[in-house]
Amino acid sequence: MIFKPFKFKKLEIHIWTVLLFVLSYFFDFLEILVISYIITAIHETAHILTAKRCKIKTEAVEILPFGITMRIAGSNIADTSDEIKIASAGPLSNFLIAYFTYGFYNGDFKLYIITASIAMGIFNLLPALPLDGGRIMRAILVRKLGHIRG
Repeated sequence: MIFKPFKFKKLEIHIWTVLLFVLSYFFDFLEILVISYIITAIHETAHILTAKRCKIKTEAVEILPFGITMRIAGSNIADTSDEIKIASAGPLSNFLIAYFTYGFYNGDFKLYIITASIAMGIFNLLPALPLDGGRIMRAILVRKLGHIRG
């Protein structure tokens, strides 16, 4: 592959992400992009910390032009309770960001941070894989119907 990501231990940064940040500087939307990536990083950090608490290892964290994603070690999480906890942690962190921003922050980007955080939390709760809501729905179905039917 021509455009391999830069790798730093478990962190992978794709070259197109770097290009996006450079372009955002020249087209004057760097601040919004940085805020968006910070919100996304907090979301993914919530997943990672919850996975760690459930004794599930993170294989890698990818920083992509359209966001950040975490890959767990192994293909699936065996315990559906752990899957639900890990998947729920991200959207919960978004709603907490919005809540604390509303209550304690009065900067220039207050409305953007609140709106982006709530939108990201709601979007990630849609019951479609690979979104968090899809992971939660799959865990519930596996719990009720078994692994094959779920």
